[in-house]
Amino acid sequence: MIERKSTQWILFCTAIIGVVAIPFFYTIYYLTLYGLLVLFTVPLTVIRIIWDDKCEARFYRRWYKARKRGFWRNVCLEGMRILTYNSNSGRHDAIYCLWT
Repeated sequence: MIERKSTQWILFCTAIIGVVAIPFFYTIYYLTLYGLLVLFTVPLTVIRIIWDDKCEARFYRRWYKARKRGFWRNVCLEGMRILTYNSNSGRHDAIYCLWT
């Protein structure tokens, strides 16, 4: 796990150096927008690398529970969830889903 995290940090630092160096070699017309995008993306990436272990542990905990329940039960539950989920309103609505 430590090797993976150090690899992520090395790749992240290399990418940041590359992104910061791009304006020196190429003309960027909207430099302010580019800078804001970089300033917005860097903290999100740092947070993602730091929280990677926690996210992975949560995934495997959920995966273990799902495998414990059984394959066909998961297929049926997720199938019903997909059939009844209304992406427009963000809620489960079986009648709306059946009539659209």
